[in-house]
Parts: sequence; structure tokens; C-alpha cells
Amino acid sequence: LISIYFPFVQLLASVAAAAVIIVGAGRVDNGTLTVGALVAYLLYIDLFFAPVQQLSQVFDGYQQATVSLGRIQELLREPTSTADPDEPLDVLSLRGEIAFEDVSFAYGKEEEALTGIDLHIPAGQTVAFVGETGAGKSTLVKLVARFYDPTSGRVTADGTDLRRLDMTAYRHRLGVVPQEAYLFPGTVRDAIAYGLPDATDARVEAAARAVGAHEMIATLEDGYLHEVAERGRNLSAGQR
Repeated sequence: LISIYFPFVQLLASVAAAAVIIVGAGRVDNGTLTVGALVAYLLYIDLFFAPVQQLSQVFDGYQQATVSLGRIQELLREPTSTADPDEPLDVLSLRGEIAFEDVSFAYGKEEEALTGIDLHIPAGQTVAFVGETGAGKSTLVKLVARFYDPTSGRVTADGTDLRRLDMTAYRHRLGVVPQEAYLFPGTVRDAIAYGLPDATDARVEAAARAVGAHEMIATLEDGYLHEVAERGRNLSAGQR
């Protein structure tokens, strides 16, 4: 519709201007109309059609917004594969003991990425998963974060199956750093406190110091209030 409306309005504006010029030129020649009045008529024609043309742009923006809203609603209606249980257990604190009990996992109908994994990580222990590409290292971490549920077996935190925990409360106790750092537009402080928006300045600074980022942040023009572009385009790879 917009592809017809906008050219049609432009055509009407051109026809109206041409008609005013033709009729007005004859009257100017007859002495019944001054040149100034003819110019004024042309300006009035332009002033009349300008809002009509702008209305077409507004309508175009409305159509684009409607399509975008429809796609967002479709996304929100997508069923989640990691729904909360009917009576989720609150997670007030975590010691950090993680266990995989005969865990197998496959992405959809693909071949299993993990098969019969038994793993125990005591609380407070640092563990590194090392292996070839496609060995399942990232999948293990995703199961711990409960981005997915295992096809069989179970993953536990402090002895409790992750599927029994309140997912939001559990993830507030969890820190995940992906291989590719994605930063949303905002300040450095916003990026650090993304998972806990009401965090105090002291807590944000403590988190930065814990990962050795405080000194780097202090060198930025506005420190923790330094504006970060989408995906951190105005920061170096190391700073991201």
C-alpha cells in the first residue's frame, strides 16, 4: 500500500503545482494576478502536501513496527525447553558443588554431543575442560548454566537437580563468560551490573577488581561511566 500511496501523493503535488502555474501564468499575463501572489500560491501548495507526504512516512514506520512486534510476539510464544518446575526451590546461596550423573545430551535430533558423563567438581575447586573442537566442552558449561536440560541423567548443584531450582534465582548465583563478549549499549557500570541492576557502586568495583579490570577501567575517559557502543565497538578486544 505504501508503495502506491507515496508516489500518488507526489503525483498530486506535481499536478497541483503545474495547474497553479498554468492558470496563474495566464492571470498574470491578463494583469488579474501579481507574480507575488502566484509564488504565494505555489508555496501554499507545497505547505499543504508536505504534511501529507510526512504522513506516508509515519504510516511506513507504523507498518515496520507492526511487523517487528509480530516477530517479537512469535519469539515470546516459543515454548522454552528449560521451564521452571511447578514448585521451584529458591536458591539463597550456593557452595558450588557440581555433579553430572550419567548425563547424555543431544542438540535436537542430532548425534549425541555427550554420552554417559559422570563428573564431580567439589565446591571451590577450579577446573579446566580441555579437548578438541566439538568434544563437548561448551555443552558441559551450558548444562551447568541450564541453558539446556540433559537428554538423560541429571546435573546437580549442591546435590539438588537443577531442574528443581528456581532458574532466575540460580542464574543470579552463576557467572557465565562466553568466548565472544557481547556488550549492550550503555556504560561500563551497566555492563558489569547487567545481571544485578541494583548493585551498588562498591559491589560493581569489587567485581571489576576480582577479575583484574579495575585498572583498565580507570584509564577510560569517564571510568565506570564511560559509554560503551553496541558490541563494544569503541573498545579494544582486550578491553571487551
